[in-house]
Amino acid sequence: MSSDQAPLSSPPQKLGRRAQKVQDRKDHILVTSARLFRERGYHAVSMDEIGAASGMSGPAMYKYFKDKAAILIAIVEYGTKIAKEAIASIDTAGLSDLDILGEHVRCYIDFTGEARDAMVVTVREVSNIPEWYRPGFLDDQRGFREGEVNLLMRIRLDLSRSEARYICTNVFQGLISSSAYLYPADSESRRKRLSAMATAALLA
Repeated sequence: MSSDQAPLSSPPQKLGRRAQKVQDRKDHILVTSARLFRERGYHAVSMDEIGAASGMSGPAMYKYFKDKAAILIAIVEYGTKIAKEAIASIDTAGLSDLDILGEHVRCYIDFTGEARDAMVVTVREVSNIPEWYRPGFLDDQRGFREGEVNLLMRIRLDLSRSEARYICTNVFQGLISSSAYLYPADSESRRKRLSAMATAALLA
């Protein structure tokens, strides 16, 4: 994740100076970790390497995160949270179901640019999420995707729920998500082209 992107976690209220310093350090570790995990893969990065890239010793890292798995969970939770917030912010007043679905596509594409590292890690490193955390995470992801499934079924009355789910999963988690680490939609023309491709795939 580039330095000009938003931090991976944001305190909901004003913190004291000491608490804010801790939060800022955790944010820095998460941004650094997300970039390293995207570039090299989860297993190829050690806590010592994250510490060095974050400007601290490996042992000091454990003051903020108990292990590498805790860092991965924090990144994944951020990715899920920001995607949900983006979708929840859509003003659906006066929009048709097709327009709303188009807004979902736009939000998801914007997310791949604004939080690219977290997006890639969330999609690519699912198998490395701890076993105890994975069922809840996957249920949450399925529930999140059902919004698009319901929209698509109202637009395309010929689809069964399983068919609509298949299409939405492959468009949002396949086509759009893969662009985050293959060919990022890093310009307005690319975002428009990716949006057109995704919409066409949804309606094909």
